[in-house]
This record gives sequence, C-alpha cells and structure tokens, in this order.
Amino acid sequence: MAAERFGRDPGSRERRWLVTGLVWAVVLLTLWLWGWEITSFSGAGRGESVRSPATGSPATAASADDRSADDRPMPYAHDPVNSSTRPVRLAIDALGVRAPVVPGKAGAEDASPPRPPPDADEVSWRRGGTVPGARGVAMLAGRVDTARRHAVFFPLSRARPGTAVEVTGSDGVVTEFMVESTEVVRRARFDARRYRSAAEEEGRAELLLVSPGGDYDRRRHAYSSYVLVSAYLTGTRQA
Repeated sequence: MAAERFGRDPGSRERRWLVTGLVWAVVLLTLWLWGWEITSFSGAGRGESVRSPATGSPATAASADDRSADDRPMPYAHDPVNSSTRPVRLAIDALGVRAPVVPGKAGAEDASPPRPPPDADEVSWRRGGTVPGARGVAMLAGRVDTARRHAVFFPLSRARPGTAVEVTGSDGVVTEFMVESTEVVRRARFDARRYRSAAEEEGRAELLLVSPGGDYDRRRHAYSSYVLVSAYLTGTRQA
C-alpha cells in the first residue's frame, strides 16, 4: 500500500510533456505576433513616410498610437489659414535652428524642391509658392554643409515626431507646426507633387523641410538623397 501511495504516477511524464508543449506554443505565438508588428511598420526605413493618424480634421478623435517621440499625444491638425504673407524666419528650437527665410527663384511648383540659397545660414522658399499655413504643402530648403563647416540644416535629420517648428511671416504672425515624419529619399525618386496632392486631398496645411542627405558624390559635387521632414499646422499666434 505504501508503494501505491508514494510511488510515481504512471501518467505524470505525459502530463509534464503536455504542459511543456503548451508553454512553448504560447512563447512561439508571442514571438510571431511581435515580429509581425515590427515588420508591418518597417516601411519607414525605406523612404516610405509613416503619417500620424492623429492628424487631419480637428474633429477627428486621437487614438492611443498618436504619440510623439517622447510619448506625448500628438495635437490635432489646425484648419488651413487664408494667408498670402511670405515667410521670413524659421525656428526649430529643439534642434537649435534659427534662420532667416529668403525668397528663391520664382516659378511654378513642380516635382522638384526649392533650391537652397547660396548663404549656408539661410533657408529658401520658392517665390510665389504655397505659404506656410495655407492649404497644401509649403516647402523650405536649406544646405546641410559647406566645404568648411556645417550649414543651417545639418541637424535636420534629428527631427522626430512631436518636434515643434515655427515659421514667422512678414505680417508678424507665427504659424506653428508639429513634425510627424522624417525620411531619406533618393533624389531620383523624389516628387514634390506626391506631397502636395496628399495634403490638398486631406485639406491640410503642411510644411516640408528639405536638405541634402545620403552619400556625397565628389565628382558631381552633390548628395545622393534628400532628408525630408514633414510637419502639419497646429496653430497660429502673433509674434
């Protein structure tokens, strides 16, 4: 009788194998789901912009995923403003960027970005183009470096979702923007019309900051790509 009370249960080994198998199944399922979540967002590393779902109409409810790089909720997008005032100053305090904005060459807005100004400490805006705060995409371009030193947009690639950007107009009104994506796109693949079309379709006022990036070709004296920082309008105030 003692042997029957304290002896090993003939089915214990099978139960242990069953429990072990169930534990491994749960672990493998968890790893598979985690890997799927990462790969579903991997497009941002290939030059594909990931747009924040929190942006759009001010009446749109923000979701739990609409957060900045420091885990703060992203603000709603402000309605575009009726303005024809040209920009005169750009400020990105988090990156230490403060620069005058100068009008560049006039012309129709096409697939190319504005040309950076000759002065490495200035930012250019295409004369007659979309002004910051108006419906569509206002584009500002700056240099990343010179033969001797860093230029105004050298730190641009460090912009992250939630970075605040301010553009002051000649009338003293400050248009406030919030960065929602930073990407690097090959020069040959960049088409400004894609950004303008998306913003106009959504009825948003956006800002696109453009600087050279990628590899530097010493023979052609040009960079292989563009660094693109996309931001959307969140408000206005008087300077």
